[in-house]
Amino acid sequence: MQEKKVNTLDLPQIKKIIALVENSNLSEFEIEQNSFRLKLCKGTAPVITEASSVALPTNPSAQVEEKPIPQEEDGKFQYINAPMVGTFYRAPSPDTDNFVEVGQKVNEKSIVCIVEAMKVMNELHADCTGTIAEILVENANGVEYGQPLFKIALT
Repeated sequence: MQEKKVNTLDLPQIKKIIALVENSNLSEFEIEQNSFRLKLCKGTAPVITEASSVALPTNPSAQVEEKPIPQEEDGKFQYINAPMVGTFYRAPSPDTDNFVEVGQKVNEKSIVCIVEAMKVMNELHADCTGTIAEILVENANGVEYGQPLFKIALT
């Protein structure tokens, strides 16, 4: 008897799909291969399930309500937003100092935090020159795509 090979997406393929959805105008993407199912919705965490064993809720009231993303206020402030869904960390490890504190000056190369997604630690840079005016997320909390993390007073 010949063994049937089950084709599923591997981690690099899944990461590419996530990046494509993040950089597109799509609000939802779903793919199913055999018993493997991947569904991505902007503003929610990726869902990977065995199609035969789990039914996903379709109740529209269960959807996450998207909040408007703050933008620059009269050119005085800029927000650093989460580039992906993940877990927000203010320091590289629990026993080290935070990357930045309120009142600290930053520039385009300053690392301000880490967003962990799919066991990958993604360093976030300030991408502007200014002073940390406000830290909008508590350490080790989950963040959504586009969620404001820091408010920067531009200099």
